[in-house]
Amino acid sequence: MRRLSIALAALGVVASLVLVGAGPASASSRFVCSGDPANPGVLAGTYPTGVDVRGFCVVGGPTTVDGKVVVTKGSALVATDADFTANGNVQVRSGGTLVGGPVEEEGAEPAPGILFHVTGNLDSTHPLGVVIHEAAIDGNVTETGGGGGFTCDPIGIFAEFQSPVFSVYAEGTHIGGKLTVTGVTSCWLGVTHSRIDGGIRILHNQLADPDAIEILDNHIGGNLVCQQNSMMWDSADILEDALYPRQWEPNVVGGTRVGQCVEAPPLTPGGSSPGPF
Repeated sequence: MRRLSIALAALGVVASLVLVGAGPASASSRFVCSGDPANPGVLAGTYPTGVDVRGFCVVGGPTTVDGKVVVTKGSALVATDADFTANGNVQVRSGGTLVGGPVEEEGAEPAPGILFHVTGNLDSTHPLGVVIHEAAIDGNVTETGGGGGFTCDPIGIFAEFQSPVFSVYAEGTHIGGKLTVTGVTSCWLGVTHSRIDGGIRILHNQLADPDAIEILDNHIGGNLVCQQNSMMWDSADILEDALYPRQWEPNVVGGTRVGQCVEAPPLTPGGSSPGPF
């Protein structure tokens, strides 16, 4: 988990280089933000009729979108350095990537306040990756299928940041509804240090990193259901590039633990469980 968070810190560098806005949309059409990593499209200001992301787009200043945000097929939206509010739903389509909230190297001071806010649902269907930190999502979060394949080689837009492909919902994120992640095949997946009011369902996911899937130190209002995944951990690796020993970071679960997330796995090879997941 540590090496992935450090690698994605490069995302913030890309966004911080873009300081000018692209202007608001007209009253009659959805705004299209388009570009590529060398010349990204920029969002800044208010967009009253929604936004379509085509290609590579970054948030270069405080941004409010009234209406739906769609990250189209194979596109990427990076919203890491300025406030971003979507007053509606956010959709990430096949091969798309969303990075929302501040991304910092481990040990750095967190940015004050919540920078990434979705008042509706976040729905990702066969995305490449979804990376969320310190965000507020008022509705449900669903990630179905997708990923970079059963490998940790950098692929697609993640190759621009010299990072394996992964998805994470982490570091103070608050999800008002349910979080469901189903059928993802990728390098790494995590849900860490966050609050999920409606419960979590992690089903049929296959991750190439043996340290995945990490579900660490969350406050979960509903049930925690984990079934037919490659592996489930409620502990973090202590040593870089070593699976053991591990630090136990159990979850607080208001409902019922089901399947792979009932009992914590051992913290050392051949050890016993330290307690509930």
